[in-house]
Amino acid sequence: MSPNDRYACLVAAAGYPPLVLRGEDHLKLLPVAWRAINDYGIRIGHRTYDAPQLGPWRRQHSGHVAKKGLWEVHYDPYDISHVFVCTTGGWITAPWVHLPLVDALVADFT
Repeated sequence: MSPNDRYACLVAAAGYPPLVLRGEDHLKLLPVAWRAINDYGIRIGHRTYDAPQLGPWRRQHSGHVAKKGLWEVHYDPYDISHVFVCTTGGWITAPWVHLPLVDALVADFT
């Protein structure tokens, strides 16, 4: 029996093991865009996101050599009001700078 066949038998007999996701796990499951943190913030899809907490990381190398020093930015395509930046100090939520000018939230594809 192959390992996949054994696992299929185990799942059929006992079911899938439950896995509880934390808040950070949900962020990691969102789509990712690799962006630089500039003086004005982060730009994704002609939108600019910025937060005061990004200050120490502006114009800095992320340490990801394979990604040319860009930062890992996760976003929700159904809620463009903010993005989540993964830094060495933890997650930073950066809001869309023009959010106060919008009456209703829209998705990325609209």
